[in-house]
Amino acid sequence: MQLYNPLNLNLTIKNIIFLIILIQSLFSQQNSIAVIDFENINIRKTDADALSQRLTSELINLNNFTVLERSLIHQVMEEQKFQYSGAVDSQTISDIGSMIGADYVVIGSISKIGGIYFSIDARMIEVKSSKSLKSANFDGDNLGDLLKKGMRNIAFQLSDIDISNTQTKSNKSENNKAQYSKPETSTSNLILQNNDKTESWYYYFSYSLATNYSYPNELETYIADYEYLTDNREKGSIELIGIYIHLKPKIIGGIVYDFANDLINYDYINYNWDIRSLTLSHSFIGFSLIGYFTEFGDGIFYKFDIGSASIDYSLSVIGGDDTNISENGTGFGLGIGYSYYMEALKKTRVFISYNISIRNIDLTNSTVPILEDFNSYRKNCINFGFIF
Repeated sequence: MQLYNPLNLNLTIKNIIFLIILIQSLFSQQNSIAVIDFENINIRKTDADALSQRLTSELINLNNFTVLERSLIHQVMEEQKFQYSGAVDSQTISDIGSMIGADYVVIGSISKIGGIYFSIDARMIEVKSSKSLKSANFDGDNLGDLLKKGMRNIAFQLSDIDISNTQTKSNKSENNKAQYSKPETSTSNLILQNNDKTESWYYYFSYSLATNYSYPNELETYIADYEYLTDNREKGSIELIGIYIHLKPKIIGGIVYDFANDLINYDYINYNWDIRSLTLSHSFIGFSLIGYFTEFGDGIFYKFDIGSASIDYSLSVIGGDDTNISENGTGFGLGIGYSYYMEALKKTRVFISYNISIRNIDLTNSTVPILEDFNSYRKNCINFGFIF
């Protein structure tokens, strides 16, 4: 396998890709939090929902978090077949949080005890670790106490964690209310418009550290026979862009575009050779799935692609007509990789993966002898990239 040096890539493309990644990754300013409707015990569900809404408002007023809109959380959970109440386990809550783009999720219960006393119990769960970081409680004599004092007390208790390194603020301001704006479109994978993390949409960039092509026998024989004339050979692959949305808590799906070059330059001057270069350009666009075996975004993942593939064959000659052939076909790919969630760049996951791609493209109808058995080929590559 011949290694491909990324420094040989077009610098303009490389700079653009990493500039986009840097800008997107550094924009995140506050941790996001979602309040799941509290479980109602011996009280009406409508009362519990109203108190959950009050907790959301109190957290917005404190301005320690970017607070996700509850109506949108309900929509996402309904479409993903989740039952939104406080009576769910931490792992399920973590999955929900990953899907809606929250760093932390608040769950809890509101109870009436003995027909006299009212109590609020709440927990803050970190999405990444599924751990309960903070608990809070408040007791009152009636629902009015819970509404007027209790939820504000709970919000202060939960915000007593130095997460975003900001001081707790209890004053209300229009800037705080702006964090609670509604999105223009209605879909299960959108979250608050000004939520910088925007983890209901994921962007995928990668380039190849090492690439190897396995062509049909005639073309492989030709390349091997004239290897002594080869001045240099560059095998490169850049998956320029991939855009994904959540299909399941640990699975995202979307569209991916892949472009790759196999460029062979011949030393035609010293060997008095009449062929200047052979270039095989490969492209693919199709549907892609990325799934994690454990926690979403951190750990081992698999990747599957299927879609439309194309190849451009170009033989450049000296003092004659160049040969150019283009053909389309189908393709699919399988990959396995490992990604690491970067704490410093909150929404960025850096990964390395191994991918095998099969391209079914028929060039046997061409008049080029070395393509007479060309009906499919394989590409193996090791990729380094980012999901954010």
